Amino acid sequence: MKSREYLPAKCRDDELARKHFEKARWPDGPVCPHCGGKSSATRIEPRPGSKRPVRKGVWQCNGCRRQFTVTVGTIFQDSRIPLHKWLLAIHLMGSFSNGISAYRLQRELDLGSYRTALFMVRRIRWALKQQPIKQEIVWRRKGINVPESLRSALAAES
Repeated sequence: MKSREYLPAKCRDDELARKHFEKARWPDGPVCPHCGGKSSATRIEPRPGSKRPVRKGVWQCNGCRRQFTVTVGTIFQDSRIPLHKWLLAIHLMGSFSNGISAYRLQRELDLGSYRTALFMVRRIRWALKQQPIKQEIVWRRKGINVPESLRSALAAES
């Protein structure tokens, strides 16, 4: 985007975007996607002067001893695109009533290629078609305000 000063800080910095996703995905602390261990994970910090530095945002489960990040099991997994660009792409796709083309997304986010933008658009559209989000979108389009307790009860029935 040409002028980013009006954007929230989490859309401008990868570290803030990661913290935002961690807070949204794990409100009660990290949960291991491998074994399901709750709040038994430790953040791995890089040692100064190490020859093999650790990536930012890596956690290690104390139960199964496997490493994970907030992106494991999400549409962001196996992507080299920075998280703040993903967050901005989701915002842009939700801002337009007809969606946004991959070409426009490439121009807005200063992505390297059209294929990168198309990759992002396809993953975001796929995620929007999945059940919990799809049902929420249907309710909002119909203008129905359904309380959270009723939503969870309806989801449990189907």
